[in-house]
Amino acid sequence: MQGVTNVSPISRPIISTPVTQAQNQGQLGGLSVSTQTPSDAIRNMMLERLNNVAAANPAPISSLSLKSATPEQSAEPRSRLQNFKTAVQTLGDRILHALVSTKTASLRNSVAKHNGEVTMQLSQVTGSIKNAILKDTNTSGGCCEALSAHWMKARAEGSNLGEQLFQSGTASDKGKLNKETMQSVAQLQTDGMLGNHQETITEGWLRSNNIESPYRELGSLSRVSGQTSRGKNGAAELAAKIVDNGPKASLFKKIGLEGPSNAHAVAAAVDGDNVTFFDPNFGEFSFSSKEDFTNWFTQDFWHKSGYDLPKFGLSGEFSIVNLEANH
Repeated sequence: MQGVTNVSPISRPIISTPVTQAQNQGQLGGLSVSTQTPSDAIRNMMLERLNNVAAANPAPISSLSLKSATPEQSAEPRSRLQNFKTAVQTLGDRILHALVSTKTASLRNSVAKHNGEVTMQLSQVTGSIKNAILKDTNTSGGCCEALSAHWMKARAEGSNLGEQLFQSGTASDKGKLNKETMQSVAQLQTDGMLGNHQETITEGWLRSNNIESPYRELGSLSRVSGQTSRGKNGAAELAAKIVDNGPKASLFKKIGLEGPSNAHAVAAAVDGDNVTFFDPNFGEFSFSSKEDFTNWFTQDFWHKSGYDLPKFGLSGEFSIVNLEANH
């Protein structure tokens, strides 16, 4: 992906910007990890393994470190150039969030004519979530991968991301965030960006929460990929792969999208003929038939989201990991 340093292809929202510096792990605008959950142990083990790989194959000086900064390092004065780069990155991310947010109303309004429903108005480009992620340069470009993973986890638990992410239990642009959940999102996104191992970290985190691919039953369908392009039918192959569960009645879909310059992550849950689709930029959308979802996705979503744009869109490649919740 052009212009991105040590970031997995599935790491940012519509437009990615270069990573300019390493940040302390476990921080998001003053939030900190105070307790260790069962998933933390797996996370730490995976980071240790990745650290061993990094030690054997030293990364360039500009790479993000797999270790948190020490107190001494954190206390080191930042140069004017570092401060300038951080300010430019944050400003750029603010502009990008604002541009993406202009697509929201039209996209959400398109759902009804395809017999669908907007079931959660949650977005990382507006309101409380945007304000939180902009406080840290590791997350300011977006937490699409981590939010998608937490969305799947919440559904597997019989809950929803709005209930877990907002103190009121309902997704709202101006609602107060649950700090523990938001910190978990930020930590997963930050961990995944370290050393180009985002998919490995995310899938390990999902396994620690009893969500993994039934690869013995699915075979080659456990991971599929394909192409997207501009135009009305540009996302037809992607839509077809999303609704294809093979022999399984119910599956989660971890979906990565990559265009000429940018990348994004979304998710879906396909249960029988019902499809629920989640895009961290726009929210959650539900359809009672695969046909209705496919028509909306190809005729309206792909264009109204701006993902079909030639340079700054996501017309290029996609990958899907099919996952199942183990209760």
